[in-house]
Amino acid sequence: ISGNSFHPWLMHRLAERGYQIGVLGSNFSLKGKDPDTKVYSAIVQENNESWLEALSRGNTYVSLNSKIIMLNRSKKLVFDRERDLELEVIGGRSIERVELFKNGNILDIYENSLSNRNVFDIVLYSSSEPFSPINTRPRNQREWLGSMRLVNGSVSVSEGSGWKVKQRDSNRVDFLTYTHGLKKKLSFSVEDWDEDTEIELVVGAGVESLNWLPRDRLPSETPAERYIVPLAEARDGALRISRVKGYEDTIEIKPATKVLGNRVTYSFRDSSKAKIGDYYYFIAYEEGGAVAISSPSFVGF
Repeated sequence: ISGNSFHPWLMHRLAERGYQIGVLGSNFSLKGKDPDTKVYSAIVQENNESWLEALSRGNTYVSLNSKIIMLNRSKKLVFDRERDLELEVIGGRSIERVELFKNGNILDIYENSLSNRNVFDIVLYSSSEPFSPINTRPRNQREWLGSMRLVNGSVSVSEGSGWKVKQRDSNRVDFLTYTHGLKKKLSFSVEDWDEDTEIELVVGAGVESLNWLPRDRLPSETPAERYIVPLAEARDGALRISRVKGYEDTIEIKPATKVLGNRVTYSFRDSSKAKIGDYYYFIAYEEGGAVAISSPSFVGF
């Protein structure tokens, strides 16, 4: 984590090469200082070990914009039997969702199955991974400047970490946010709707930031796009793709689920056959947009 940028691809590349690593974060970022972003690194000590011993074992995690407590309770992960993974998360606000990743790919999602009928989330994402596996310069940050308008209905927004929002009138909201390897979520409620209600999302043309100048792919223009999402489709979860010169950025509109609570314990059993180099890590999302990311746990260590 560097500022509000997340680089899981770097963790994956190091893990593929056999390095047992831990994650750390910094408020420093080449994108410039963001006073609205606060990054916290934590070291979890067990028994009587020193902080240096805990650090060398990679027993660390990072939280963004909130001092979330993240305790990896997973037992020793071995090759000859199922792997039991367990995480305890304590938030200053309620935890909304926990995601489990295996070898860089999402394996499981833990969230409340109940949703708020007229409350939705818009979730934006763009990757920070380099365009080429040879070049290690990240893709640059993407800007999302646009508006959301309800056709046959009214809309109001809730707070969202990392978003600037302005309510233009009862059925239109303007927004600005940036993504760089992490999902950005904004909740909104729909009122005075009917069966013909649609969500119109307009994203203005822009350009990726100029922090890095990779030779294989210079910062690119992002296209102006307009999406129409029927409310009926949004209730089942709608996905749109924004293609930007070799990348597929995503726009999701889906029902907002009820929170899990301030203290959450999540467990998962992986019954698949273990391979050398397998590793797992967790991402926990707090109400309001704060995020915590664990260090990877490696099979056989």
